Amino acid sequence: MTRNNAFVAIGLGLTLVCTPKESFAAVQTKAIYAAPRNLPEFIEPGKSAEIQIHIDRKFLRSPWVRIRVAPTPGVTIQKLPTWTKSNDISFRLTVSKTIKVQDAQINLSITQSGLTARLPLAFKIGKTKPTVPEQKAIKLPMPLVTKNAPVVDGCRIFPQDNPWNQDISKALRHWNSDAYIASIGLTQFLHPDFGENQAYGIPVTIAPADTKDVPIRFTEYGDESDSGPYPIPTNAKIEKGNDAHVITLHPQRCMLYELYNAQKEGSGWSAASGAIFNLNSNALRPSGWTSADAAGLPIYPGLIKFEEVAAGKINHAIRFTSSRTQKGYIHPATHFAGISNANLPPMGLRVRLKSNFDISKLSGQAKVIAEAMKTYGLILADNGSSWFFQGATDPRWKDEELNQLKTIPGSAFEAVETGPILK
Repeated sequence: MTRNNAFVAIGLGLTLVCTPKESFAAVQTKAIYAAPRNLPEFIEPGKSAEIQIHIDRKFLRSPWVRIRVAPTPGVTIQKLPTWTKSNDISFRLTVSKTIKVQDAQINLSITQSGLTARLPLAFKIGKTKPTVPEQKAIKLPMPLVTKNAPVVDGCRIFPQDNPWNQDISKALRHWNSDAYIASIGLTQFLHPDFGENQAYGIPVTIAPADTKDVPIRFTEYGDESDSGPYPIPTNAKIEKGNDAHVITLHPQRCMLYELYNAQKEGSGWSAASGAIFNLNSNALRPSGWTSADAAGLPIYPGLIKFEEVAAGKINHAIRFTSSRTQKGYIHPATHFAGISNANLPPMGLRVRLKSNFDISKLSGQAKVIAEAMKTYGLILADNGSSWFFQGATDPRWKDEELNQLKTIPGSAFEAVETGPILK
């Protein structure tokens, strides 16, 4: 299996070196950005691979950059230039037949005028993985501030270090933020896809402790669904509209059960797809798998709930949609549903409301939500109307307050770095 990574910016496996007098903010716009392409996850002993590195020269002061490399013993590098003014460089990586290690790394550095980007290219020694990869725990490559994760009836909604619960207010701005935001819509406005009308929003069912497990018949994406059974009550609420999501939280088990395009069927349910999430774990779905959402993400953690807004604080990222997406995803997403266009946003992209955007005139529910958009941001979870974001159905929502958010344009947002784009 081959990784086709998109750009990785300083702070995500890359290290920016600056003089003591330079602040991070001061050098941020002078960063060197680079990304590997065609880096295999596994290379067999005695085999070679052609690796490509793309360098974004937007902020470089001169055409030439210096390349240095330090591979793991037993790994040799050929055809790598010491100096280059090309945007794309390539080299051959060869693994010795007698190499003793199982994990290898090439430490590549790109320097110019006191700036250094260090790009660790890691891979494993051996044969390729099975076609269906095992679940992996999330390990975000950037330092994020973690606060209090949401708790429902004693069940914490994912660990505190889960991406959904992480503060991204200080995260590095994505090098391609301008293109992503423009493609989502600079002049389009936020749209709360929930409110007083209970036909809008995604309903949530809290399963009682004694809820029985029932069978699920999958009609479309059974090969990417968790087979179950699922403890979904007979009277579980179904989202109105075409998606017909069923979201069931079982607090005693601390498990989340989600269905897409669901309907009651006999003693159980039928659905196009389904996913089960252990809320005590950061485990991802297998790479390439969808969920009840196109991105392979859970839906519930990204919904805005009335109770948290009424308490004055949202401690998690918010789910949103875009009309166009690219053929790629960023963890914790595991699935794409777009086209080959690097300027479109990938699934799992994290965006935030700019820190200097004035929200002082907002009030009530709108003010609490806007503050969360600055601190925790939004995660792209599905194809749909651009800048639509979702909340749980609740008759206590106030449209007069929520509608204030419809004055916030796409240009008020920026994308941030949370990991490489996977394909």
